Amino acid sequence: MLCSNICGFYDEAEIADAKSLLFTTISKTNLQYDDVPRYKQGRAGDNKCKLDVDDIMVMMEYVDLKKIAMPDFVAKNIRRLPIVSIQLM
Repeated sequence: MLCSNICGFYDEAEIADAKSLLFTTISKTNLQYDDVPRYKQGRAGDNKCKLDVDDIMVMMEYVDLKKIAMPDFVAKNIRRLPIVSIQLM
């Protein structure tokens, strides 16, 4: 559900830029692990957005599980953030 929400809000170029920035940032940390997810290029078609978001999620999960220190990423333009309503149960 998260992937479809992200793809519905951000366009393909924004997602591709975010993926590139994330993978570039991680590659500069010179991780000494053999199992680092690889950057996958050359995707096209209707599933490109979903596949790119999936790649971002896989990398973020990897970084979280390995407890790798990352720089803070923030919104460049807060007007582009989706509006979220919180429902308490």
